[in-house]
Amino acid sequence: MILDCHIHAWVYPDHFPNDVFLKYIRGLLPDITEEEIKRGQDRRAERLLREMDEARVDKALVVGLKSGTTLGMEVPNEFIASEVRPHPERLSWACAVDLTADGAASEAERCVNELGAVALGEIAPA
Repeated sequence: MILDCHIHAWVYPDHFPNDVFLKYIRGLLPDITEEEIKRGQDRRAERLLREMDEARVDKALVVGLKSGTTLGMEVPNEFIASEVRPHPERLSWACAVDLTADGAASEAERCVNELGAVALGEIAPA
């Protein structure tokens, strides 16, 4: 079995709440269009599964991300849970928690006990 232990799911612009990411991507690719960014950053479960099939990966751990001020990305744990839930044979997930936020421990517990996370993934802020 081949396991990818760190992939991400997100959607642009929904999970990119500020200009931090845009400044970064446009620094790398100054001529990139808004449509190209949307296409490139649409990382829903269906795309992840296609990429896994192409790479012959059997199962993957989708890791959440909460780094709005540093990376310009804020992916709600509920989004990751909803993307992974229909594919338990191929996808599991690790919740993201900002350790500087009030209620960080409660959020981690909620993700495991209510949303089905199997681990604590990206620990923010990045």
